[in-house]
Amino acid sequence: GWDNIIDGVGFDVAGTTGATKIAGSAKGTNALTLTLGDIEITNGDLDVIAGDFNVALDAGDGVTITKGAAPTVDVFTINGGTSATDGVDTLQLTMTADDASGNIIDVSPTFTDNDSGNSAETWNVLDIDAFTVTQNDSGGAVTGVVRAINIGALTESASGDDAITSTGILIGSGYDDAININSGTFIAETSG
Repeated sequence: GWDNIIDGVGFDVAGTTGATKIAGSAKGTNALTLTLGDIEITNGDLDVIAGDFNVALDAGDGVTITKGAAPTVDVFTINGGTSATDGVDTLQLTMTADDASGNIIDVSPTFTDNDSGNSAETWNVLDIDAFTVTQNDSGGAVTGVVRAINIGALTESASGDDAITSTGILIGSGYDDAININSGTFIAETSG
């Protein structure tokens, strides 16, 4: 058979594997455009080696990641690398709710232990692993600040006879311990 089905400048299709290579013209310029239809990968990976990964969705569209079998690795992993720039986040979520209820993050866990192993499981809905903070600033004596959870100030704006009831942390019923503190000092301050 043919070594290459298509062998052109910037566009090659291998005859034996069907591997396709499109050189493109420049970053930020589309090299392949689909105006209708889907792209389906039935087996293999989708690798983005460099550049941005931008997705624009219509109102009725969403992003769904479904595991086809029992997971043996983490389903979704983000490795943000090492940053030396202030204010850079590994995950930034932004949403505006207007005349509608909603959650920025909604977690719906189900935990079950029904095997014959006779060993207790440990389940955490949110788990912050143990970590190390190093303060070694050569420019002088400074004091770093570490917060495992930081909740910013809330500004309420209710007009007329409307009202807002706000709660920083709400813990539902059914827990043996609502808050369990193993170290440090519990400090409660109220203002406003």
